[in-house]
Amino acid sequence: MKKSTLLAILIICTCILIGMLTSCKSKSGMVSRAKADGRWEQFQNCIDSFPSDAVCEACWDSIIVKLDKK
Repeated sequence: MKKSTLLAILIICTCILIGMLTSCKSKSGMVSRAKADGRWEQFQNCIDSFPSDAVCEACWDSIIVKLDKK
């Protein structure tokens, strides 16, 4: 393989890794803030009635993400 191809692959992999790490930190920060201000309990109550992927995603978006105060 050419050096430029290897460099491009390395840059792409690095960007993906940085994006994943940033996403994890962002989610853990949202969870910490949600636990501190009571939204986590709302989220748990929301998914307790019908725990499924769709319900979990909808509850996460409406309670944790949209109401997050960074």
